Amino acid sequence: MLSSISLPSAPCQGAQRVLLYLVCGNPGCIGFYGDFTETLRAMLDGHDSKQAIAWDIYGRSLLGFGQVEQCEQPPQDLDAQIDAIYSDVVARRDGNGQPYDWAVLMGHSIGAYICLAIMERHARAATRKTDAQDLVLRHGLLLFPTIALLAESRSGRYLALARRLKLSPGLAQAVANAATWLLPRPLVLWVLTAALGMSERVAGVAAQWLASHDGVRQTIHLAGSELDNVGQDSWDSAEELWSLAPESKAPTVFMLYAKTDHWVADSVRDECVAKRKDCARIYIDKGELSHAFCTTERNSWLVAKIVDGWIAEIESGLNQGQ
Repeated sequence: MLSSISLPSAPCQGAQRVLLYLVCGNPGCIGFYGDFTETLRAMLDGHDSKQAIAWDIYGRSLLGFGQVEQCEQPPQDLDAQIDAIYSDVVARRDGNGQPYDWAVLMGHSIGAYICLAIMERHARAATRKTDAQDLVLRHGLLLFPTIALLAESRSGRYLALARRLKLSPGLAQAVANAATWLLPRPLVLWVLTAALGMSERVAGVAAQWLASHDGVRQTIHLAGSELDNVGQDSWDSAEELWSLAPESKAPTVFMLYAKTDHWVADSVRDECVAKRKDCARIYIDKGELSHAFCTTERNSWLVAKIVDGWIAEIESGLNQGQ
């Protein structure tokens, strides 16, 4: 199973090297984002070379999702995922082995929560990693963010019910493994594409995830940890998240919401928009974009187009701020 995606920019003499780091949702398989990242790469390659900014796209699977594990490993909770991603962002270097000039975090679903947690932690000396002195975090791009009151969403309520009924993650893993072992792979792929609407590429990733040693168990464990941790909106305590980025006229945070989202209650979304419409760039889709946008080529293209517009605004804001 694919463990990371790396789509660096072409060499550009004298350009600022910027890391665009993608944080997965749950299930945390980076392979789900192949169509999205490749489309975004092509769009960024079309930017005006006079901007002198080279964007390197990178993302990795969350802990517990990187490969088909052959041995028993304990599932990882949300705090462990945050710490692991933060460490990986700190460790990233450009093609010459040098620290990036600055970085932008881009998170989908719970990945958006992870991005905000890292940005908040990095902004404070008391919680910043000791080896992160070279890391400059400027922006967060949040796609269908589950950053507050997860339990109030429709899927959050279903998840809470499953926990009360004490449905076993181990049993769910066993059922998934049995199904992928008993059913012919073409049939599994047909169900994922024809019945669930996934692209062929994403269906292949989903089939690998279902057949993996611990992928389903890790998904359920992480979802439970999300339910425990994604509560009241407390992000206002970090003023740095909701101000203009340093040396720029662009906001620090950009957010994309769906018109309806089974993981984000309308009331939670509307409250976030009301609180932050003047300090963040917030876009609410009026069409049919779904939370799991990365499962179809069309929605991957549409979201990539929105992100490309945000990045163009960041580039423009940087020029205005200089």
